[in-house]
Amino acid sequence: SKEDLLSIPEKKSIYVIGTSRERGVFLSLVDMLLEPKEKEHFGDSVVGQCWGRAVVEKGNMKVSYQDFRANSFEQPDDLGAIQ
Repeated sequence: SKEDLLSIPEKKSIYVIGTSRERGVFLSLVDMLLEPKEKEHFGDSVVGQCWGRAVVEKGNMKVSYQDFRANSFEQPDDLGAIQ
């Protein structure tokens, strides 16, 4: 709940990495953190428009989103694969 997120006694972070589907999870968490007044101009904000990286902090909670879109994956046994 919003109250649970805002009453965490020490700093905590949630990292969301992925595509637009995971960005929806990030935005839902942000929606829970912010008060209605804080969301008035959200659509015009960097977070509301950002498709790369966004961070929202309130109280001891930090929620971060990083866009990640893999077009293909290497086979780990291939010569020259990144490990």
